[in-house]
Amino acid sequence: MLKGRWMWLALVLTALLLVIVDVSSYSQQNTVLIAYRDISYLGANGVNVTKDVSLLNNAIVLMESGNYTGAQSLANEVIKDTQSLRGSFYVSIIYMVLPGIISIIVIITLIVMYLMRERIIGKLIIKFRSHYKVIKGSGKSRTMLFNEEVLAVVAAIIVVFLVFFSFYPAINRYAIEPYAAIAFLGPNGTITQYPSIVYPDEPINVSVYVYNGMGRPIWFVVYVYVTNTSFIEPPLNATPIMTLQRILLNNESWVQGITLSINKTGNYRVFATLWMYDPNNLELKYLNTYVYLTLNATSQSFP
Repeated sequence: MLKGRWMWLALVLTALLLVIVDVSSYSQQNTVLIAYRDISYLGANGVNVTKDVSLLNNAIVLMESGNYTGAQSLANEVIKDTQSLRGSFYVSIIYMVLPGIISIIVIITLIVMYLMRERIIGKLIIKFRSHYKVIKGSGKSRTMLFNEEVLAVVAAIIVVFLVFFSFYPAINRYAIEPYAAIAFLGPNGTITQYPSIVYPDEPINVSVYVYNGMGRPIWFVVYVYVTNTSFIEPPLNATPIMTLQRILLNNESWVQGITLSINKTGNYRVFATLWMYDPNNLELKYLNTYVYLTLNATSQSFP
């Protein structure tokens, strides 16, 4: 009877310990996600977060090996660094609005000069040509500086240029169509010479290529599946054989070599589906982007 109670107590304590470990690892992973959200936001606004992305990629490697404490330590370092990078963020914002401020000042100056053009030109003539004689004329202007149509055309050209000059930094940074790409690469590192005929239990070496064109640092996750040919496209009702993940800077690519094998003969498809952690809500999101290889696993024939 006493022995049974001790067994129940041991089971309860074990279950409680597992819950504590699970909650702790979730909290530590959540810290990494928070750090990722911060660097993604700063990177989207032109702040250099290369060092912090490298630290978080190291944190991801530590999490994959089960070292959640080490991952949390790196994430906290990144969070601390992002707080100091806020100054760079504000400088970036000033850089973006500065052309607009300059354009407004120039336009106001041109308007004032246009309204006071006769007085300004008169004063300049008096200053630099004071020894000239004044001769009575017809009262009509003989220079293009007083021609309304010419001034309107010049003003339109200047305004168009200044508007483009004002919005160019924002257009260059934000006016892009976010996209991401994934592909399989053959043994030579190109999108050709894929294996098509393989043998059971033979190593199959390919690489997964991912490109980030989302306009900001993104945490990508790639799930790799081996299925039969009845699966045409995701979603796949199957368990991935491996998971790859990495944070990429904007306009950065990533090539990850993988080795897999098939233990039975038949026709198969190897899928790689592309996911990302949404920096707005930190939820894992499928990007409706995938790639696959078709493999024919056949038995070896010996002479």
